[in-house]
Amino acid sequence: MMDDLSINSLLILAGAGSVLLLLVWSGILLLVAYISGWSALARYYAAPMPLPMISQRWIYQSMALRWFFWGYNNCLTIGVADDGFLIKVVFPLKIGHKPLLIPWSAIQKIEVIKVFSTFPIMKLTLHQLPSIPLFLSKTLLENLQQRSSITLPIVTVEDKAVSYSSNT
Repeated sequence: MMDDLSINSLLILAGAGSVLLLLVWSGILLLVAYISGWSALARYYAAPMPLPMISQRWIYQSMALRWFFWGYNNCLTIGVADDGFLIKVVFPLKIGHKPLLIPWSAIQKIEVIKVFSTFPIMKLTLHQLPSIPLFLSKTLLENLQQRSSITLPIVTVEDKAVSYSSNT
């Protein structure tokens, strides 16, 4: 039978381990937000609180920032608001990831990028931060356009990537 000192020591060790795990997890999420560019986007495009009403939302969506291989895979909720689209990270990953509201007018250009000459990825370049593009699936971007009151300049090209500049 364990004495009271051993049980107390184990409880203290478990508590310290839990706090250490939470601190490491938080540090990793803050580093990911910084490296990916999410925290820079939040300086310009942080969603106001309370969050705006959305007319349609899609859960467990994917998006990449900065480089199309740096992805937030199946951990985003993306919704259509009146003046833009809302991007939120699911609960366990929220630390360092404020919800974003990207206004439709902030989209400078859209490029179609073919991955392995087959899968179209849409690269959105924003006016304020052109160095941190957003990479979305073509289907998701088309869904956003269909549910919004604005026509986004989506160009479909079969064989090569193309850029399109909008004057909005």
